[in-house]
Amino acid sequence: MFAAVRPCAPLLLPNLLPARVAFWSKLRACTKAAEQWDVVDPSVRAASTCPPRRWSPYEWCISRLIDELGSKRVRTLTVDAVEAALDRMVAGTDNHRSVGRSSLIKMRSVLGQALNYAVKRGLATNNVCRLADLTPNARRAPPKRSLTAAEAKTLLVAIEGDRLEAMFVVMLAIGLRPGEAAGLTWDGVDIDIGRIAVRHGVRVEGNRAVLVDELKTSRSRRTIDLPLFAAESLRRHRAAQLKERLAARNWDDDRLVFTTTAARCWTLATLPGFSPS
Repeated sequence: MFAAVRPCAPLLLPNLLPARVAFWSKLRACTKAAEQWDVVDPSVRAASTCPPRRWSPYEWCISRLIDELGSKRVRTLTVDAVEAALDRMVAGTDNHRSVGRSSLIKMRSVLGQALNYAVKRGLATNNVCRLADLTPNARRAPPKRSLTAAEAKTLLVAIEGDRLEAMFVVMLAIGLRPGEAAGLTWDGVDIDIGRIAVRHGVRVEGNRAVLVDELKTSRSRRTIDLPLFAAESLRRHRAAQLKERLAARNWDDDRLVFTTTAARCWTLATLPGFSPS
């Protein structure tokens, strides 16, 4: 369901964009719109079940759409106007960087939700966004690929003896995402049976990584059988970690399977020698 829109004349796009109750505010009726529109109401956020990290992409989409189409009336919006706006987003401006195809798809989806709301309530005759084509030359994300068998062996040789060796062994063995591996807890690991339960992830809050119950998708929550070599690697890791805990003055979280040297949640950025480039 969508939040209510109070009548205004004319109805501009920023009064309409978008109204998903899970994380969007009540839409304010105004004629200047963009400057007076509150994108997200704190009280709506507080009651939301949507992870906060998923709000920002929608807020960014709305901001760009308002910049491109904020002066347009909903009822008279055309397919050409939408396609021209998408073309400008791909080209980029002095104030905004160029967007790729995946971002363009998100933009069209968000705008389509708002216009669908308008059509259902008689504020527009049709959803022109659904008829708009994406810019043909929008750049596509480079294809993703997995490590080859030879590359995986090279990695395992390179990290042999590292305190997080078992983490990479497990990730390679069963295809865990880095955040899923970082969120593994000992109560979800059965080394004797050779099975792990993926139930947690890690999120960065401020400058610190914290354990959370959120995963990328609902299907990410799963139980996986471990190959024997991965289970044995975890067994050695467990023994080494117990020695670390006995020698440490403080141990931040004894639930975690893989930690930093300070016994906290890790992220890729905390790994020694890691560079985003």
